[in-house]
Amino acid sequence: MGTRVFDELYELATIATKPTPGPAELEAACRVVRRALAADDAYVIRAGDPAFIRIGCDCEPASYEIKQKGYWLVWRGLATRSTLPATLFDVQERIVSGSTALKAGASATHLASILPGDESNSELLIVRGPWPQGLTDAQVAFVTTARPILAHMVSNVLDAQRRTRQREQLEALADVSAAFSEARDTDNILTAIATAVAKASGFDWVTIATYNDAADAIVDRAMNVARHSHTDIAARFRGSNSVQAVAELRMGIELAKTGGCVLIQDAADPGLVERDDIAPMRDDVAGLQRYWERAHILSLAMFPILFQQKALGFIAFSSSTPRSFEAPEVEFLRALVSQTATTIKGVRLYADLDASREELRQSEERFRSLVQNASDLITIVDADGILQYASPSVERLMGYGQDEWRGKSLIEMLHPDDVGRGAASLAAVIAEPGVHPPTTLRVRHADGSWRYIETVPHIPMYSPRQKEPRWLTPAQFGALCRELPPHLRQAPHQPCPIQRIAAGGPSGG
Repeated sequence: MGTRVFDELYELATIATKPTPGPAELEAACRVVRRALAADDAYVIRAGDPAFIRIGCDCEPASYEIKQKGYWLVWRGLATRSTLPATLFDVQERIVSGSTALKAGASATHLASILPGDESNSELLIVRGPWPQGLTDAQVAFVTTARPILAHMVSNVLDAQRRTRQREQLEALADVSAAFSEARDTDNILTAIATAVAKASGFDWVTIATYNDAADAIVDRAMNVARHSHTDIAARFRGSNSVQAVAELRMGIELAKTGGCVLIQDAADPGLVERDDIAPMRDDVAGLQRYWERAHILSLAMFPILFQQKALGFIAFSSSTPRSFEAPEVEFLRALVSQTATTIKGVRLYADLDASREELRQSEERFRSLVQNASDLITIVDADGILQYASPSVERLMGYGQDEWRGKSLIEMLHPDDVGRGAASLAAVIAEPGVHPPTTLRVRHADGSWRYIETVPHIPMYSPRQKEPRWLTPAQFGALCRELPPHLRQAPHQPCPIQRIAAGGPSGG
């Protein structure tokens, strides 16, 4: 190779190794190729759906210099001969004709080379000569040497474009929603959120920490799953007692007060300790910088996680490539943090709901156990006087099965002389919730006899904040019933004292 070729390769490598290359850098690289090969044009196409797409060009595929079928034929020829670095061919009126392996002195109008990547083998470098006398040996060597450099660069460009598409499509952190529906414990959910945010943002490490209700201590901390997640340094990253965790807690609490963020473009900057915006962790900067160096962190950002002005925690983005944190990127990170806040709040509400359901279930079990084993009859009556429920003791006391009891009219089961008092008692209970004085009524037994039954009607009074289970609807009341002993049956209209009062019964049978 001549000195000029080395100069072109050096320039190409310089462009390709920029931290976040985009279409503009790819166009600059293609200009180097064009100059090195004395060509009229050089560009890269990628597989699309359904057409090959020229990267960095908004023109319609139908207007490209080669028909889509021609690109496909060239690609297939190279893909089926993986050892071939490039091929030479002719194009006339957009039609591909002839094809030969890359070599010096071979006449051709075009050159093509597959640029293999980690996830794709469908990107093609296309160069338009023409070369009536063919390429020189130095130019052939340039193509062979430049190919892996360009392949690496194109992979990075496409990765960046893919992340951009993810940003546009990431309206509600779909990955996190899926993880939320599959996971139950907060730690797994936080890990899933951190992994999804890292993937969307393009940062190597994303750490999420959540606070207690007082926002003065970290209760959960998680980091995204990545290639180096199981290393010692990653374990320190996840730890809540390390120097960086304590410093981050102080910094996060301060950010929650201001609603601001910390952006550190150069983690090794010796002047970092003098910055006013990181004052809460100033005493730990030296230790943090040693840690960042070991973790290969060059840039980082930290944002508070706020939901309706309440601090839920913080999120830290760390990168092993330099970041300038320009306005569009910071705006996007804020959007991710905002969606993360909504998701974390949803996780907490879900956990609270789960705990409430468990508490309710245990309360139901305790109540059912009480009702099932009570010696006295517990019954539920609706506003029309229809019996809705009876505890198992109804069979011992009144001779009815539970299903037989349900649906009967209480008034129709009363002795004719007690119907008036029974109806008045029913109306009084419905009109005023609470526990009412006992009433003695004669109720017909299943065998037709009359039993002297003392009833204590009760409609529980509820408030919106009440946490106890509500067994009765507003149109129902419960009653505790017991049969009176013979010496108390002489005056059924007189109330008798009672020691126990029921709190209600289940609305079902």
